Amino acid sequence: MPSGHHGSGEAMLQKLGLTDADRASYVDLGPYMNIAPLSVQEECSVWKAHLYFRTMGLRHLPVVDIYNCVRGIITRKDFMALIEEEEERDEENP
Repeated sequence: MPSGHHGSGEAMLQKLGLTDADRASYVDLGPYMNIAPLSVQEECSVWKAHLYFRTMGLRHLPVVDIYNCVRGIITRKDFMALIEEEEERDEENP
């Protein structure tokens, strides 16, 4: 298994410290999931990701590694903060 990936699901559950009651409780998120979401690789440029947000009307964009395991999520708020930082930098250095 690639480095940085968790072992068995059981080992991961043990790390979470779930009780038996926690394990017996669950919510079926299937009806709310998109089984083929748009995602980007870790090496994707900021500009390409931003283009996806603008053209697809996204709020969240999963970032995946070469094994298609989720490494993080970019949000629209992330881009708004980035744009504000760039604007402030431009104002300071005309």
